[in-house]
Amino acid sequence: MKCSSGIVIVLLFMLGQTHGDSVKQMEGQVTLSEEASLTINCTFSTSTTPTLFWYVQYLGEGPQLLLKALRDKEKGINKGFEATLDSSSKSFHLKKGPVQMSDSAVYYCALGDSDASGSSYGKLTFGQGTFLTVHPNVQDPDPSVYQMRSPKSGRTVCLFTDFDSQADFQKPEGATVISLNSTVLDMKVMDSKSNGALTWNSETNIECKENFQQPFYPSSNYSCDAKLIEKSFETDMDLNFHNLLVIGLRILLLKVIGFNLFMTLRLWSC
Repeated sequence: MKCSSGIVIVLLFMLGQTHGDSVKQMEGQVTLSEEASLTINCTFSTSTTPTLFWYVQYLGEGPQLLLKALRDKEKGINKGFEATLDSSSKSFHLKKGPVQMSDSAVYYCALGDSDASGSSYGKLTFGQGTFLTVHPNVQDPDPSVYQMRSPKSGRTVCLFTDFDSQADFQKPEGATVISLNSTVLDMKVMDSKSNGALTWNSETNIECKENFQQPFYPSSNYSCDAKLIEKSFETDMDLNFHNLLVIGLRILLLKVIGFNLFMTLRLWSC
């Protein structure tokens, strides 16, 4: 799939470049936080009736048509994105507000020739592409490093958590050090998000304090021992047993009251 996607991109850029057509768009990388507003500028030059497009390419996928405009002042709208074709300024700027993490992708502005009916677009001329990266909006980050040690293998795992999305996360050096890319924990119950990253060494121990210059909590208080997890479930089982016992006693009490009431009514009927 990755190979085919690359071929598609090459073919797209090979199309067009006729009649002196050209497309210029904001190049390079744009980095935003969630809920921020996005604007990617796109200007064009053509001697024919223009038709403008925006394409989006997500990681590991081929380009997909996002929106288009066939005539002057027409606005294309899709998935919260919009762009208005302005023939006077020869612009087709892509806008969205607010952006989400799922919007992270490469965006291409494209120009196509069209006939009077707008039924034919001819060849497409593409801009260089703009890479959009959207970081999670982490509120009041409190970065910490937890060092956890396996009781069996003795290897150390470093958990770097709750750091700012804009923080420069440096992976530890070493050929045998394994690092998972930064991930995001979406805690919808608390209406917040948290960043996290894991690092460990496949051969020898590593010192978490040296790798991450943040508040450090050693493994003496945080262990990978599964018995601690099992102990927490035992507490829940005890709570469930007490709850069932209370419910059973209440049912027994209701039966005794019902029986006494039944016998009382029979005595009154005699």
